[in-house]
Amino acid sequence: MKITGKQKKEIKDIIFKNFYFVEIETINDSSSLYADLDFDVLDLIDLMMRIESHFGITIPSSYWEDVETVENIYKIVNDWL
Repeated sequence: MKITGKQKKEIKDIIFKNFYFVEIETINDSSSLYADLDFDVLDLIDLMMRIESHFGITIPSSYWEDVETVENIYKIVNDWL
């Protein structure tokens, strides 16, 4: 299954609505979670759990280890949908 535009928007909404320090304008496909959105490791874990819950999927933590950008998140979610 290919991730849809609607699902990409849902991921961006999860980031914006749950991480108070992220401005919606700063979230784009190439945004670095760490450099552009000021995430730390705990934020990534929190985001991972929220995405899994939202989409009803379970993604092994090893898949999240190399996540750097929002686009990386799309790819991982796409692989597990």
